[in-house]
Amino acid sequence: MYLVERKFKKFKENVVKEIDFELFIPLLLGIGLAILTMSKVISYLLATYPALTYTFFFGLILSSAFIVYKHVGGLDVKNVAFLLIGFLFAIIFVGLNPIQANHTSPVIFFSGMVAICAMILPGISGAFILLLLNQYEYMINVLNNMQFTEIIVFCFGALIGILSFSRAFDYMLNHHKSITMSFLVGLMIVL
Repeated sequence: MYLVERKFKKFKENVVKEIDFELFIPLLLGIGLAILTMSKVISYLLATYPALTYTFFFGLILSSAFIVYKHVGGLDVKNVAFLLIGFLFAIIFVGLNPIQANHTSPVIFFSGMVAICAMILPGISGAFILLLLNQYEYMINVLNNMQFTEIIVFCFGALIGILSFSRAFDYMLNHHKSITMSFLVGLMIVL
């Protein structure tokens, strides 16, 4: 609101007050460092040992689903309904063919926004989202070749995505924790 009204000083003060920099700075640095250091390793593992690599990721996601399930708070009708909704949503999502999107700056920006949202959800794979958006291999090559323009566009999209989605996710956890966790377990079982 302050930005639209061109009250830049108020906007800056509000941003500094509202954003949990103690959480986001280490989180973003950790994600960035992991992506930069592991991109070549993951490329190698996927090319050389695809079945073992996917099995390892499946095990990680399945164990994450169990941990998230502990936070559901019981299996009442509402929680089971949201678990099934998450499960069905994930089945539909997984059944989609990868989008044949190009690699323009707006697509890379949007991919960064969506992938980071998946990355902050427990057990949801940001890499899988990038695969569906036809950006995973491209972004791995961008990182390996240090194409800074694409990296900056992707990171800016991720920054916008995490700042906007984290507020919505925080609201859901604070006001509807049980059904949110149930929905996530349903997603995680499939994704």
